[in-house]
Amino acid sequence: MRKKILGFSVLVIFAIVTFYSCSDKTDNITNPPALKKRPAPTVSVSVFAAGLNNPRGLKFGPDGDLYVAEGGLGGTNSTSGQCTQVIPPVGPYTGGYTARILKFNSTGNMTVVADQLPSAINA
Repeated sequence: MRKKILGFSVLVIFAIVTFYSCSDKTDNITNPPALKKRPAPTVSVSVFAAGLNNPRGLKFGPDGDLYVAEGGLGGTNSTSGQCTQVIPPVGPYTGGYTARILKFNSTGNMTVVADQLPSAINA
């Protein structure tokens, strides 16, 4: 009987020591200091340019200005009747000269760098 009580006591002491010695480590594993909540940074967002037709290819130039390629709106030019067309509902494709390249300076002023570039659209 004494051996059972002694064995049980040793087991209880071992469990208590293990629990208290690991409690700080467990807290750091489940809630590491790097993941503790920090206040969210303040972000300001505003519209820089609007009304662009299919913008793509944003790139900052060596002058620091933002260059934007506009895909354009396509057009009514077609090769229908001249060659095989892509079948509907995707085709036929039509095209025009409505694409352009724009430049925006840091204050948002726009300059047209190139216009009347080829543009295509599907049906």
